[in-house]
Amino acid sequence: VGLDHGPVVGSAIVGLLAGLVCPPLLAAGDTVAAVAFCASFAGMATPERIPGTGAMIVAGAVSGLVFVGAAPYFVGFGGKLGTIAFTACLFTAGIRSLGKTLVPSPLAGVSG
Repeated sequence: VGLDHGPVVGSAIVGLLAGLVCPPLLAAGDTVAAVAFCASFAGMATPERIPGTGAMIVAGAVSGLVFVGAAPYFVGFGGKLGTIAFTACLFTAGIRSLGKTLVPSPLAGVSG
């Protein structure tokens, strides 16, 4: 998005690079490439839902954690990567919303 090519092209580049680089360099390279591609799906979320780099890093990290947790149970299920990324984005948006509820803005209620 920052380079004005859109989220789909960005995700495709991450998937291509991870798929080419990780398998020959790492013992679990196939899995690392899949996790990177999964996290790139989370990166396709609109900035209105997951605003800022910090929140996007959280969504990507949650994608990786959920992938590792789900891997032994959902072998061969189609759509697993997208579903995991969607779940990670929901979790991240929910945590942000909860944080806003529990820690209100210091300017809330101040009239000008």
